[in-house]
This record gives sequence, C-alpha cells and structure tokens, in this order.
Amino acid sequence: MKQKLAGNYMMFTAYQFFILLVPLISMPYVARVLGPESNGTYSFLESTVMYFTLAASCGSAVYGQREIAYLDNKADRTRVFTEIFLIRLIMTLISFGIFFFVFGLQERYGSLYLLFSFNILTVIFDISWFYQGMEEFTRVVVQCTLIRLVALVCIFLFVKSPDDLPIYILCQSIPNLVGAFSLWPGVHRKMTKISFKNLQLKKHMLPILLLFLPQISSEIFGMLDKTMIEVLTHQAELNAYYQYSQKIVKIILIGITSLGIVMIPSMSAAFARKAYDEIRKRMEDIFRFAFFLGCPLMFGLLSVADVFIPLFFGDKYLPAIELACFLAPTVILVSCSNVLGVQYLLPSRQQGVFTLSLVLGIIVNIVGNALLVPHFAALGTVYATVAAEFTVTLTQSIAVRKQLPIGKMYRSGAVYLISGAAMAVITYMVGSLIPGRALSFAIRVVIAVITYTIAMILAHDPMFTRMVDIIKTKVLRKGR
Repeated sequence: MKQKLAGNYMMFTAYQFFILLVPLISMPYVARVLGPESNGTYSFLESTVMYFTLAASCGSAVYGQREIAYLDNKADRTRVFTEIFLIRLIMTLISFGIFFFVFGLQERYGSLYLLFSFNILTVIFDISWFYQGMEEFTRVVVQCTLIRLVALVCIFLFVKSPDDLPIYILCQSIPNLVGAFSLWPGVHRKMTKISFKNLQLKKHMLPILLLFLPQISSEIFGMLDKTMIEVLTHQAELNAYYQYSQKIVKIILIGITSLGIVMIPSMSAAFARKAYDEIRKRMEDIFRFAFFLGCPLMFGLLSVADVFIPLFFGDKYLPAIELACFLAPTVILVSCSNVLGVQYLLPSRQQGVFTLSLVLGIIVNIVGNALLVPHFAALGTVYATVAAEFTVTLTQSIAVRKQLPIGKMYRSGAVYLISGAAMAVITYMVGSLIPGRALSFAIRVVIAVITYTIAMILAHDPMFTRMVDIIKTKVLRKGR
C-alpha cells in the first residue's frame, strides 16, 4: 500500500510540473500570434462555456471518485458507476441544450461557441473519476499528459495568425474529447452485468449538490471577472491583459496550492483519530510554509513584472504589467485561504463555513466589478478580485479563530513579509540598472534568490533550516 501511495504521489507531482511547463511553452507564442483582441475574445468565450461545463459535471466527478473508492465489490461498483454516469449524461444533455439555444445560435459568436461546446460534451465521456476512485492514477495521468502534448503540437502547427482563433479553440477542445474516449477501452473488465431496474439515481443528487456548491463557488471567481469585463467594457483586449496577468499568478500559486492536495488525506486521517494537538501543530507549520514560499513569490512578481511580461508576451501586453502588480497580493491571500479552507475546513467537515466564505467572496466580486470596472476598466476587476480574496480569507480566519491559534499563525509570517519586501526593493533597484530585458530578468532572479536566502539565514528561520536539512539528507542518501 505504501509503495502504491508513493507511486501515485510521484506520478501526481510529476504531472503538476508538466502542467506548469505547458503554459510556459505555449503562452508566449499564443500571446504574440493571436494578439490581445483574439486572446481577449477567447478568454471571454471560455469563461461563458465554463458555466455550462460546471453545470454538466455538477460536482459528480469528486463525488464519483469518493464513492467508487468506498467499494470493493464489482457488482456494487458497476451499479454506482452506472448511476453516476447516467446523472452526468442527463445533466450534460440539459446543459448543452440550454447552451446551444442561448449561445450557439448567436450571430456574433455563435460559431465559436459551437466549437467550444465540445468541452461540454466531454463531460459525458470523461470517466477519469472512476479510475481515480480505483486508485489507477497512471492511466489518467498518461492520458492527460498526451492530451496536453497533442494540443500543444497542434497549436504550433496550425495557429499562425489572429484569424486562426477557431483553430485554436479546436486545438484545445477536440483533444479533450478524444482523451475522454480513450479511457473507455477495457473498462468493461472492471464491470459486471447490471439490471437497470435496480438503479437509484435520486439518492446521489443531494450529496453531489453539497460537493458542487464549494466547487462552483471557487471556479466562478475567475469566470465572473472575464464575463463582467466584456459585458461592462466591450473591449476584448482588456480581457487578454487580465487573463495573462491572472495566469502568471496562477502559475506562481501551483507550488503552494498543490500542497493542499497532498495534505488532505493525512489531515482527514488526523481528524478521524481526533489528534487535535497534532492538527494544530501541522496547521502552524503549513501556514508558515505558505508565507515562507508565498512572500518571495509575491514580491518577486512585483520586482520583475516590468521586464518579464513584455519579454514573455510581447510589447502588446504592456498594460498587463500594472494588472499583475496589483494582483500580486492574491498570492498570499489565496495561500492563506487554501491552508484554512482546503486543508482544514474541508477535512474537518466544516463544508458549510467553507462554502459561505466563497459565496461572500463572489458577492464582493460581483459588486466590486459592477462599481469599479466602468471607472477603472480591467484594473477595476483586479481591485474587486483582491477584495474578494481578502473577504474569503477573513471569513475563514474568523470561523477558525477558536479552533486554531490564528493570531500566532499570522504573526509567523511577519519575517517573510519583511524579508520579501527588502528582497523586492534590492532586486528592482539593481535590476533596473541592467540593459536588455532578458539579461535584466535573469540577474533579478539571481539577486532575489540570494537576497531572500541571506535574509532567512540572518533570521535563523526554522522553516528554511528544515528545508536545508531535508535537501542535505536527500543528497547524502544519493551519495551512499
């Protein structure tokens, strides 16, 4: 069992790095070839389709993975798989039907929406949740990796100008559908015959809905921003500037948010044992780690944005510099809410509080966008996003204040905030004297790493010491 868990973890970790690598390869090319207007149009259309894709899946993937994991009887597994598959089929057909008549028949974007609709139909055939429930991660990871590689190759081969936006959409949506089909061969070997008379779909609906609420709440954040920018400004290029600044922040956050996925099982097990002292100690360590990693990343973005964005995306995206800098605080805010929400509230079965925090964040986001976008355009959306993420983190902090030493946890981040700020000032001042964007960016990164490392050594930081000890241990083992 330990070997299987270790193998799954290694596979997942490698896949996370691959997910990080693909956008770094494709984004500079797509940003330049499609240009701000086509990229902005893509961003807006994608956000609209995502509403219907979420409605089609309705949280059933997470629920299905969990339910399949509970079962070791082939007959029960077949029954549950069939019930959840039928629910996904029904919800997808309803979602697709509404989408087709509301958006697919539009005169302006109708044809592009129909190309995007393959993403909705993919929900029917995607049974990755079944394999994940069976703990057969290899096939799913291999499939997802191949999909992303095929999509990447197709983009470089067929997308050559802003007029190729339809081709770009197909390069993203068709591989997903093909990949979903690729999971079906051989699935019958894990099934047995079933009588459709014994199926019970109703009993799954409420549990699916309860899992769906926090999922859709968290997903809606990014989608609402893009929708409201288009609705309130009708300037597609603003969506492109916001999209790319947001993507930079999301890439930065991968290393921190991935920790939540790794920690959920062990935190859940600790709650099952009622090991509350252990849980509090873990939460303090995880919170400190979030600041230890999040602060240099946040301040690092501030110190290199002016050279990184034009170097990476091109001069057409210079307005994204300001947006990325104002979005930088969300690195810390999302890191904290990820620790409190995903790593504590969910494993402790406080799903209601978690959902409430997200709903309040959505309300702040909508109101903020409505008030600020007409006056500040895309920058108004950034202000609304920061306010929304602050609301989520504040709500969760208040909710757990009597369960965790929340004040002590936040105070542990002071040394990292001060060190990160000092790092940013030194990095920017020295880096701005270096001619050439590429050289300036490279030197700034080196200076940032050295400065932050020195700060951690001078502060005798326990988290830094622990990280160094872990690296030393692994090096020594390899040496033996």
